[in-house]
Amino acid sequence: GFYLNKLNHSLRYQSYDDSYIQNVVRFVLNQCGIQGILTWAYCIMDDKKVSVLYTRKRGEIMRFVSWNVNGLRAIYQKDFSNIFNQFEADFICLQETKMQEGQLDFNPEGYFKYFNYAEKKGYSGTAIYTKHEPLSVNYGIQVDQHDHEGRVITLEYETFYIVCVYTPNAQDELRRLSYRMEWGYDF
Repeated sequence: GFYLNKLNHSLRYQSYDDSYIQNVVRFVLNQCGIQGILTWAYCIMDDKKVSVLYTRKRGEIMRFVSWNVNGLRAIYQKDFSNIFNQFEADFICLQETKMQEGQLDFNPEGYFKYFNYAEKKGYSGTAIYTKHEPLSVNYGIQVDQHDHEGRVITLEYETFYIVCVYTPNAQDELRRLSYRMEWGYDF
C-alpha cells in the first residue's frame, strides 16, 4: 500500500515522463512480488486522466483501465460506450459512478459487470467490467461504518486479485480528515 500510495501521489500531483512512471510501476510491482512486462499509459478523455496498464504474464497480455468518471450516467451521454469499446480492456475499473442500481442499462457484450452502489443517491460508487469471470466477488472492506458508500470491489482470480477503490478524501478544510485516516487504516 505504501508504494501504491507513493505512485498515486507522484502521478496526481507532479509531472513525470512516461519512462519514470514505468520505472515506478515496475518498482511497485517488484515490491509486491509481481513479475511481468509492463506498459503504463495515460489517455485524456473529457479532460479526465484515464490510467491504462498493460501487463504480460505467462505469455498473456492483459489490459487494465482505471477511470474516475465523476458520474457514469453523465459520461455515458458523451459517447462512453464508444470510448469503452476502444479500450479493448480485460478490466475496466470505474470510480465515482454516482448512481443506483437500474439507473443505466449498459451491458457490453463479452463483459461481466460488478457495481458497488452508495446508499446515498448520486454519491461515490465503483464498478468493474471484466472479460474474465472471477472466482469470487467482495463488496466493501467488511467494516460496517465504511461499507455504505460503495467504495471498494474486489475480484478474486486463481493467481491474483483486482481491487477497484474510490478512496474518500478529506474534503474542504480537512473536515473529513479523521474519517479518511480511519478508512485508510481499516482498508
